Amino acid sequence: MKVLIADDSAMFRTVLQKHVVGWGFETIMAEDGEQAWQILTGEHPPRIALLDWQMPKMEGIEICRKLKSNLSMPFVYTIMLTSRDAKEDVVAGLESGADDYLSKPVDAKILRSRMMVAKRIVEAVPPQEWSLPKVPGFEIVHVLGKGTSGTVWKAKRLESGQEVALKIVRPDLVTEEALRRFAREVQVAQHFNHPYVARVYDSHIDRSLCYYSMELVVGNDLAKHIAREHLRPRSVIELIVKVSQGVEHAHQQGVIHRDLKPANILVTRDGQPKVVDFGLAKSVRRSDVDADATQTLQHIAIGTPLYMAPEQARGRGDSADARTDVYAIGTILYLLLIGHHPHKLNRTDNWEVMRSIADGEVRRPSIFQPKISPVLEGVLMKALAREPENRYASAGELGADLEKCLATTKTDRASDTHFPS
Repeated sequence: MKVLIADDSAMFRTVLQKHVVGWGFETIMAEDGEQAWQILTGEHPPRIALLDWQMPKMEGIEICRKLKSNLSMPFVYTIMLTSRDAKEDVVAGLESGADDYLSKPVDAKILRSRMMVAKRIVEAVPPQEWSLPKVPGFEIVHVLGKGTSGTVWKAKRLESGQEVALKIVRPDLVTEEALRRFAREVQVAQHFNHPYVARVYDSHIDRSLCYYSMELVVGNDLAKHIAREHLRPRSVIELIVKVSQGVEHAHQQGVIHRDLKPANILVTRDGQPKVVDFGLAKSVRRSDVDADATQTLQHIAIGTPLYMAPEQARGRGDSADARTDVYAIGTILYLLLIGHHPHKLNRTDNWEVMRSIADGEVRRPSIFQPKISPVLEGVLMKALAREPENRYASAGELGADLEKCLATTKTDRASDTHFPS
């Protein structure tokens, strides 16, 4: 199996090559990021890549992001090599889609163990099957999205012709405990019956194949929809009211989303929101990670840093409840209406993002939008209270107060909707 070793240090490349070849792999070398990208996008690319985080011309983290966002490329298992602060690297690396990371200087025994894991995963997901998987009972049409936990495909049921979205979870993320948890969450999600929540239809759960099928939503994610339709603040709030109602329905079934963000809110062609991905893929993330990784990861909660609640950012993700999702909805609405994040953030550093959310104060919307309705500002500040007990107790309560804002404010009091980059 071919392995790419990309590092700007010739000595480090040589040392790595000696080890990797000794373990039975074929190697191909790159001295900078641009050369590495050319190799990965060329004919017969390597299936495993050892990427130095900081390289000339293109950083390893950027290569990883491009790999994971390019839906036409086969799966490449990426191991990030870094000399930077481990906590920062874990967060940024996971967000980029890196499959693993190691700190320099690299321990040969640990590297060999990780390489063998990578080899088993790659062999289980060969290029042709990654491009067009075979799932009994379904005809796969094309890929809809690819993330760190799996891939979403547009598919058609052979029996009925029904078009669905099929999320296939990566096999390396599945443990026996995770399978049981995943099965419970799918069972609950199948009882969702709400116009603003994407339906989960069925699933198949075992160590060889783990997937669930859900309602196929034809449209754009929330931010893209608002930008393309040039929606005014009133229309944005109306959408968020519906999102709150959908999330409240899930809460009543005992399911907390934990990762609400614009990308997980799709809007149909007729303008109706659909909340997707209620933690189902996250429930199968492996819990038996290596001990050294656990020491770093144990205080990093599930969720996307920009939309985390303070308790998640503090590493208390196990205490997430309905109010955690309320905070995320508040953050989404604040960003879409005000054009800034509620907290003052250094967005280039995900660890600092989490620290700011955990310990920082929310900036009042009127700092940026002096003409905002005081009632709306009050709703946002309550949704974004640092302590959960000071927030809305439910997404339904938040939605109800937003409806009151719409009823009492006849015109848009904020300026044109902004969309942060």
